[in-house]
Amino acid sequence: MRLQRQNVAPREEAWVGLSRARYWQAGKGLNPTEEGQRLARDADERVLALDPNLPQAHAQMGRIKRLDLDRAGADASMQRAISLKPGTPEYVRSAAFMTAMLGRFEEALKLARRAVDLDPLNAESWENFGRDEVLGRTSRRSCRGSQEGP
Repeated sequence: MRLQRQNVAPREEAWVGLSRARYWQAGKGLNPTEEGQRLARDADERVLALDPNLPQAHAQMGRIKRLDLDRAGADASMQRAISLKPGTPEYVRSAAFMTAMLGRFEEALKLARRAVDLDPLNAESWENFGRDEVLGRTSRRSCRGSQEGP
């Protein structure tokens, strides 16, 4: 925080790191949740003002918006991160999660599979892939059942 007071602009990645730290602190109860989320958002908005094409900043904004329950905004931020840096498993995995939350299970399953392909040793990617596969199957069964009628 001393860097802000001295008006020394650190590299954009440092602001993303500060945003992630504030987000983590709020999630762990080290700061009041609302204050931590506000501080995380402020740091990330500063990054996006400095460099609107920084994929890490868009991915972080996606996390923040997801916590704010702005699912459409979170999805848009994650999609922007992927468009800027398509080969990043973390962004693809987060986008798969948001897409599933929005009920787009087929798309989520494709993204989850892509995350596994990008990083086949990442257990979280496999977990997301399995979850999205089950959600997609459950959704298809539910749709078939509603089409059959009572």
